Amino acid sequence: PEECVHSIDGLLSDLTIGDGPWVVVHPGATAESRRYPAEGFAALCRSLARESGWRIVLTGTEPERELIGW
Repeated sequence: PEECVHSIDGLLSDLTIGDGPWVVVHPGATAESRRYPAEGFAALCRSLARESGWRIVLTGTEPERELIGW
């Protein structure tokens, strides 16, 4: 919905991550059995950045921090 787009645009601009376009990737899941392998997410993000020039925004909770190598 349009109101969500404006809300997300505001949140992203507050992060000082530069201008979009962005793609938001959330590699975590509450159940480990529903998670895709980290290597698959990494390959996807590299491909999107390289082929489209999109900036990648990774999201997650504190316990999921290790999934993105942070």
